[in-house]
Amino acid sequence: MTKGETKVPIVPDGGYGWIVCIAALLSNCIISGFALSAGVLLVELLKNFNEPVSTISLILSLRTGLNLCVGPFVTILLKRFTHRKIIIVGGLIGFISHFSSTYVNRVDVLILTYGVLGGISLGMCFFAANVIVGHYFDKKRATAVGMAVCGVGLGMFIFNNVTEMLLQHYGLKGTLLLSSGIVLNLVPLGALVRPMKYKTVSECEELQVIELDKSSKKEGTESNDGKSSSKNIMTKCLSSMNLDLLTNTNMLLFCMIVLIWARTVIPIRLTMVADLFSSKYITSGFSLILFFNGIGYTIFPPIFAKTRPSSYFHGKHNKFFGNRDMEDEIGKSGSKFIQLMKEMRLRQNETETSTTEQSNAEVMLLATCSFTTPITCDPDSLYRTADGSCNNLENPYWGKGVTPFNRFQTPEYFDGLDCCTAEDVEQCMPILLPNDDPYFGAFNRDCLPFTRALATPPLNCQPGAKEVLNSQTSFIDCSQVYGSTREQSLSLRTMANGLLLTTSAEDLDLLPVNNSSFCRVPDNFCFITGDARANQNNMLLTLHTIFLREHNRIARFLGVVNPSLDDEELFQESRRINIAQMQNIVYREYLPRILGVSAMRSHGLQLRNSGFEEYNLNINPAINVAFSGAAFRFGHSTIRSSFSNGIGQQILLSPSFNTNDPFYVIDNAVGNFIRGLLVDQAQTTDRLLTDQVTDRLFESAPGQSLDLASMNIQRGRDVGLRPYIYWRQWCGLSFPRSFADLVDHTEEQQIRLQRVYSDVADIDLWTGGLSERHMNGSNLGPTFACIIGRQFLLLKSGDRFWYENSGPQKFTSNQLAAIRQSSQSRILCDNSNVVTIQADPFTKVSETNPVVSCDSLPEVDLCLFARSMAEWSEWSTCEIGIRRRERVCLGPTDGLCSCEKNSTETDIERCV
Repeated sequence: MTKGETKVPIVPDGGYGWIVCIAALLSNCIISGFALSAGVLLVELLKNFNEPVSTISLILSLRTGLNLCVGPFVTILLKRFTHRKIIIVGGLIGFISHFSSTYVNRVDVLILTYGVLGGISLGMCFFAANVIVGHYFDKKRATAVGMAVCGVGLGMFIFNNVTEMLLQHYGLKGTLLLSSGIVLNLVPLGALVRPMKYKTVSECEELQVIELDKSSKKEGTESNDGKSSSKNIMTKCLSSMNLDLLTNTNMLLFCMIVLIWARTVIPIRLTMVADLFSSKYITSGFSLILFFNGIGYTIFPPIFAKTRPSSYFHGKHNKFFGNRDMEDEIGKSGSKFIQLMKEMRLRQNETETSTTEQSNAEVMLLATCSFTTPITCDPDSLYRTADGSCNNLENPYWGKGVTPFNRFQTPEYFDGLDCCTAEDVEQCMPILLPNDDPYFGAFNRDCLPFTRALATPPLNCQPGAKEVLNSQTSFIDCSQVYGSTREQSLSLRTMANGLLLTTSAEDLDLLPVNNSSFCRVPDNFCFITGDARANQNNMLLTLHTIFLREHNRIARFLGVVNPSLDDEELFQESRRINIAQMQNIVYREYLPRILGVSAMRSHGLQLRNSGFEEYNLNINPAINVAFSGAAFRFGHSTIRSSFSNGIGQQILLSPSFNTNDPFYVIDNAVGNFIRGLLVDQAQTTDRLLTDQVTDRLFESAPGQSLDLASMNIQRGRDVGLRPYIYWRQWCGLSFPRSFADLVDHTEEQQIRLQRVYSDVADIDLWTGGLSERHMNGSNLGPTFACIIGRQFLLLKSGDRFWYENSGPQKFTSNQLAAIRQSSQSRILCDNSNVVTIQADPFTKVSETNPVVSCDSLPEVDLCLFARSMAEWSEWSTCEIGIRRRERVCLGPTDGLCSCEKNSTETDIERCV
């Protein structure tokens, strides 16, 4: 080669380049499949090494971070060795990494073998395989690189499932051993990568193909000299990345994006570099991009875990799952509605305001209201909607999720238009603390953060008081299992055999795991449910898991007995049965323990033992703010300071908030927590709350926590609840005009309330109701019993799909009789490894409530829902207020639910 000449690669732009592209695609499939599906091993690693989650997470973080950060070092190697050799050596190192990890018994060694060595090996192969594709193509470079990196998604799809399957059959060590063989396939794939052929051209010809003018000289010098002027490895690494590329605006911007947003989609970042630069700069460009991306993967997750803002613990329980876009949008329209309403009131006070101006203001007011959009309903549907809409066909918004709470009384604030100081933030309503606060005073805290409830226009879109948004459906419809929107419901389903998504476990399935970045922070590994609050504590998660398992148990049974049912039919029918069982349990078992027999009778809440109820379309079943903002919060008083984990240990409540590790590391965790719940006795409903929720609620550091009692009182004021004495009047109870008139409070409680409130008319509803003496046979005082009783009556009478109702969507007489056999104890038994239980799990074991075998408990006969039946006959004539009809059983002809056991089914209903 003479002076003034240089070597450049011959770019085939096709031909054998497509073989290289396919080899890179398959390499990416293996590399990214094992790099990005390593989280599947988390549970097994925790079980096998019995180390903290943070330690095990370090292994997986190193593996992913190093996979991307080794780019500069690989660039140095590529100056001396071919891409083929780098991929082959990387494949061999990966094989050694997986194979040696099979025999490791110490986590510090596993960090080295599986974390460090595995990350380096995958990084070598990943970098070299994708860079060589860029060299083999020119005009088709972006297409070829994009095709190659499709292996990333393919690998994630395949190896997540393959790894999980291997773990189930061969355990952790067997999986690592088999995966070492799969990784070894990188060697023959690397062998397919032929070294590039070069031709000699003049430097002038070379400069014509360079696209980045600013860096052309330095890159050319590096190529001509063949040496780096630096004397240390760090300088060589920086040189290999060619930092001059950052003078290109697009390159600099993209590096910043992948640094901050570490999870940028791999195909996007690689195809962009391939399209942005000529073949001369592909190696440096890839190296730079992946290095910045690796820094982001390595640095930002730990920063998020360690440096949590003061508001973090306050909103932590709301960040686990769920798209709140709709709620935020309604909230914004609510704020705008209130602002327009304020302006309209000001115009009304102006004598010169014209009728036209006033009319225009009213039009603008209606335009901001989301509830003017009509909803189309299917009156013949047998199943309730996911979001609760169309339950009432004449008022389809009643009870729907993301609509206003209803009100038993007008709010205390005049019209929701607060006159705040200039310093006030619209959504902030901090709880001020005195200097001598017995707990927070020691930490020099002067306030607790508190966010206002989202405002919303009224359901009728007319001017009036500010209303508060309810993001959940109002009905008892298992929305905590199925979600409160159609989109959420679909995301929780497998879309096959009517089943809900689950996570495989050794005993029985767990809830599906949330893979969001928030939930990957140590101690925050969380599950997905229909209600994000499930992750707040282990007991809530246990009950969510039980009802998810119950749905899948029903779906599997129905699918086996009646194979003709498709996924949607199996899902909807299983959901319908599950909801009916919950409604039966709530009203037949739970409410009587809370309200007492007398209050159940006076509020019309007692269930029938036979026959049907009638639906009242004039009743709005929406949840009322007095119920949600005060009365039903009585349960906070019953929370214990600790709970039993079922294996003889008491666990303090505060450290366990939002910490779901037991479900990952303890076998049969759900069954163990159930045993604990069955023996732990709730605290008495009174004014006293455990310090685990008044001082240490969601505590992230000493003093960095919340006070649940203060939040309850503040919430009542935020939503405009009238004081306690007016609720007594509304319930038909005596109206106190002085503290001595608090006839349902002991003298001690009267004195305590007088110390806090200057006037009896100032007592907050939650405070006054919680401190009342209990009624006979009840766990509540008369005011809370009144509010709760009336709310549950609305939920029962105003639900068109209530399980006891007659009508087109009703259960048959036999099916309804079966559902009335359902019980909380039987559902706990059917969906856990619990084999003995007290018949009434809501009360402690006693002579009248002894522990019995699960097999002795009545069970719901699911055959009544699974058989294929002919069409109903015509109704008989009405006799003594009753008419009948029949249908014939068509299948199955043998087996568990054979027609021989019930060849004809009779249905009855009342008539006039």
